[in-house]
Amino acid sequence: MVTKNSPAYHKMLSALKYMLSSKKLHHMTNEQQVTCRSLSREASRELSAQRMQDGTHHFLNPEWRKSATKKALERGNHPFQNKKLQKELSMRSMGDKTHVFYGGEQQRELSKKRIADGTHNMLIQHTCPWCGKVGKSIVMHRHHYDNCPQNPDYMPKPVLKDDKGRLLKKDGTLQKKRGPKPSKN
Repeated sequence: MVTKNSPAYHKMLSALKYMLSSKKLHHMTNEQQVTCRSLSREASRELSAQRMQDGTHHFLNPEWRKSATKKALERGNHPFQNKKLQKELSMRSMGDKTHVFYGGEQQRELSKKRIADGTHNMLIQHTCPWCGKVGKSIVMHRHHYDNCPQNPDYMPKPVLKDDKGRLLKKDGTLQKKRGPKPSKN
């Protein structure tokens, strides 16, 4: 009815998805529903792949990604806040072999492009709002922000020692000494 990769094609796909998501599909047999859903998914995948190659997909827009993450955090349904959702998404991506552990071609190409653009997470520099320290985003989020001494919410971790000054674990047992292992001569 409409030509592929046209705006009307995209609108028709969206309309079909909304109609198929309705609970009142009693006028269609189960086989017809399955066929329509599979055709809709396949067409949607093709369209997304084409838009990723063209560079027009909204996932490639950093402002869109930031606003989507902010909205998900506000709603409380961001995967980082919901372990069940995180596991479900991970299992789904492992099932269709798009998980990063599989090293899919799309992920590699997208990562290469983001590294070349300088927008990859491992390249973005962040500045601590309390002390002004600058570092890469992953390291700053993992190690610095909560442990910054100038952070008003900073709570230093208590150091546990025994009466001889040796370091103890939380359970009160001695910590193993770190360093090179003694040679066996």
